[in-house]
Amino acid sequence: MKDSQKKEILKAILKTWIQLSDDQWYEYNEKQEQLIVTLLPDEASIIKGKVIEHFHKYHLAMLNDTFITKKEDYSELIEKVKNKIVSVSNQAYDYVKELMLDLNIKMNWLRLTKNLSSFDHTKIRLINALLAKKELIVLHHTFDNLTQSEANELYNIINNIKNYNPQISVLVVVKNIENIKNYVNGFLLFDKQNHYKVISQVQATTTPMTLELYKTIFATSENIFRGIYHLSNQTIQLDDIIIKAANLPLINNQEYIIAINPKYLSFEKTKLYNKETTLHFKGSVKTVKKSGGAIVCYFETHHNKIFKLIVDNQQLNLRKLTMIYFEKGAVLVYDKETQKLLGII
Repeated sequence: MKDSQKKEILKAILKTWIQLSDDQWYEYNEKQEQLIVTLLPDEASIIKGKVIEHFHKYHLAMLNDTFITKKEDYSELIEKVKNKIVSVSNQAYDYVKELMLDLNIKMNWLRLTKNLSSFDHTKIRLINALLAKKELIVLHHTFDNLTQSEANELYNIINNIKNYNPQISVLVVVKNIENIKNYVNGFLLFDKQNHYKVISQVQATTTPMTLELYKTIFATSENIFRGIYHLSNQTIQLDDIIIKAANLPLINNQEYIIAINPKYLSFEKTKLYNKETTLHFKGSVKTVKKSGGAIVCYFETHHNKIFKLIVDNQQLNLRKLTMIYFEKGAVLVYDKETQKLLGII
């Protein structure tokens, strides 16, 4: 059988089915119309009965003089109720004011119609996020542009928000981790392969597991030296400085990277002073420069060796700065090749 013949047969079959479908649809519509026409009179009779019933009750009320024709004056009552009504704008104002009071968010209301500071805008964004019932609040580079007092205030506000609604998460994104490391409980860190890891604030600032993390946390490449390990006396030698390094997995005569944690450097001998290493510099401070929350200290030893060290911000008295003490945890030893932390002294 040729293709043309097959096509003609298919067309004939399709035509038959199409005609059958049209016939069925026509019959269905006819039945629906008949059903509606049949039911309409019944519905109309029911409605007519209800209308007559209501008219009858109305007429009986008039004949029995129970129908109230006198219109009472409710104007005074309406006026009293109106005075109790609080506008939507006033309700919103009171709610926001109470919310700010609960979160200890302080705003100068007189400035709301004038120029607002960037910190004021941050507060307004936080309030809007709470009113919108958001569960995640992102502060993008906010801490990078705040003064120390503003950063402290924002930190307190964030804590109040967490207490106000524990379901809310606050994600802080910064250019410099130094700006937030004292205000957060943990860090979300990504490596070069975009693998992430969550570490606590204490872990990050006391035991940074890689040299790169150390540089990130303390925002500096200072306080990093190279030293040779000597197995015979279990020490690491940095030029003229000898550091006792017992019980560390180090290889004889191999070079290691030594990083100094600025958190554990002190200009006074404290209870945390590492007596096991008895490590300290004796000499004098040549210059001191403040850099953010830290101090850049140029210290000249009695051997005429100048060390450039980063230390935590302290109240300095240059006349008394004759010693720099290394407390426990001050010396971090990293592998030269992998740059992973091998031990803490």
